[in-house]
Amino acid sequence: DRVKIKWSNDIYVDNRKICGILIENSITGDRIGRSIAGIGINVNQEEFHSDAPNPVSLRNITGIEYNLDEVLNLVIDSILSRLDEGIADPASLHRAYIESLWGKEGRTYRDTATGEIFSAIIEDVAPIGHIHLRDTSGRLRIHAFKEIAVIL
Repeated sequence: DRVKIKWSNDIYVDNRKICGILIENSITGDRIGRSIAGIGINVNQEEFHSDAPNPVSLRNITGIEYNLDEVLNLVIDSILSRLDEGIADPASLHRAYIESLWGKEGRTYRDTATGEIFSAIIEDVAPIGHIHLRDTSGRLRIHAFKEIAVIL
């Protein structure tokens, strides 16, 4: 329950970033030809020297130093298991994704184009990655990556 997905590419534990994921797709016609995913997990860091506002590591959380090969193997096994689940039942995997979203119950956002500040809940994330937000006035807002920012 403490681990959540912050749309679109971060993993949070208790409102702190423990992992970032970058995915690059190459499009062939109207389909994804291939995807390359990079995953950065804060495992044994004790101090952070970056502009990230809220980093944390497994070691910060548990006080334990981890074997990186063991962590890597666990991550690979988990990814492969989720891929198998998604192939077998994509709708169920999507529901689990939506239920795991950080801030789905409501957050304050800033529209990066206009500067407008608004509060909204997450209703869905479309297959192409656009987030569907319902603001406090009932308006549905659909945004692509980097079109909005969460105000922490």
